[in-house]
Amino acid sequence: MKLKRLVLLLITLLLASTLFSSFALANEPTRPSLVALGDSITYGYGLGNPGSEAFPYLIGEDQLNVTNLGVPGATSADLLEALQTQPSFIQAVQNANVITLNIGSNDLLQASNFAGLVTDPTSFDPETLTMNVALAIGALNSNLQTIISTIRQQTQAPIILYTLYNPIPLENPIGPGFYALAEEMIFNTNNVIKLIGSRSHSFIADAYSPYTNQQLNYLLPYDVHPNPAGHQVLANLANQLLVPLLVPSSIELTASTSEQTSDPITIAVSASGQATDMKWLQGEKAVADFQEEGNIITDGEFQVTENGTYTVYVKNIFGYESVNLINITNIQEPPIDEEPPVEEPPIEEPPVVEEPPVDEPVLEEPPTELPVEEEETEEEAIVKKPAQNQKKAINKEKKKSETIVTPIKKNKLPNTATPMYNYMGSGILLLLLGMILLTVQRFRRKTQSL
Repeated sequence: MKLKRLVLLLITLLLASTLFSSFALANEPTRPSLVALGDSITYGYGLGNPGSEAFPYLIGEDQLNVTNLGVPGATSADLLEALQTQPSFIQAVQNANVITLNIGSNDLLQASNFAGLVTDPTSFDPETLTMNVALAIGALNSNLQTIISTIRQQTQAPIILYTLYNPIPLENPIGPGFYALAEEMIFNTNNVIKLIGSRSHSFIADAYSPYTNQQLNYLLPYDVHPNPAGHQVLANLANQLLVPLLVPSSIELTASTSEQTSDPITIAVSASGQATDMKWLQGEKAVADFQEEGNIITDGEFQVTENGTYTVYVKNIFGYESVNLINITNIQEPPIDEEPPVEEPPIEEPPVVEEPPVDEPVLEEPPTELPVEEEETEEEAIVKKPAQNQKKAINKEKKKSETIVTPIKKNKLPNTATPMYNYMGSGILLLLLGMILLTVQRFRRKTQSL
């Protein structure tokens, strides 16, 4: 009862949110759509009122818009053909908010010739039956994968995939051997269904467990179809899976490492329910920020290269939106690679080429022609000789005065006194020369007078 009340409350909240978001466009709220695909079990074969007692109508406490496409006697090959060719199936799947899929029982019943065994139990041949069932399971595996792939081409609505229950009670007219073989067939078939469901991210409704050893309580008398109690069990399995779809998704964010790193960090996103939209933005954001923005998340993860806060947004199949934050602080900036100094090759100076000495022509000075001296008289030589001797003495004194550098000593006369002495010396010499000339003239006059 608690589960029913919870589902009813969630459905009511969903309808209320739909009403307030679209009241301007319609008077009646749009109810979420459930499309049920399957065989006679989905159809509600053997019930007094299949349109209300079959398990698809019991899901969501009659708050969903149910389209029951169950076909009595349909195999997986029949359902696949209907999804690919019948417009009613294609359109219903496109408009679905959630899909239930219960198929495969007729594949096994036909392969085992169950109806013939019930009529003639002596025709039971375990070896032939095992071979035929193995072929049927192989065909179911291929068909079921294609069925889900075909659905995914039309919609991303969540799929509730039912496993098969064992409709053969231990006390059956064929005997306990047939019950054991039926258990093996159901076990192998359910392994295939679970594997396909896991790979396609479908929700698995495990019908086998609650029906085990309860066939007499959940099946119609002498029949393989569920009674009203059996249909309620199947509906409850779907309701348990549907609850997380009717509330905002809880988002779990996990960084690829908490160690210090200079590499990009991968953030894995895990959301409850069936997400139809996943985005992320850098910074602390709200749901409204993702209406026109956001980086699409593919394969449930994305990479970041900078420290900071990141917000992840998830929208589920029923339109519920939620966000969650993660703070990244362990990305280090890569070290700056310093370029080694470039060693410039030494500049080789060109060798100094010594130029050969240029032989400058020696300019020969023309020989100076000495003036022809006139022969002098003996008297002129006598007069001139003392004068020449006097001149040589004067030149000699002059050279000495010019070449001898007297070191400067204290208490000596300044250099200005040297020319004065020269002048005095020259004057004395001239005076002496004059006296000699005067004497010579007097001597000549006396000689001439004699």
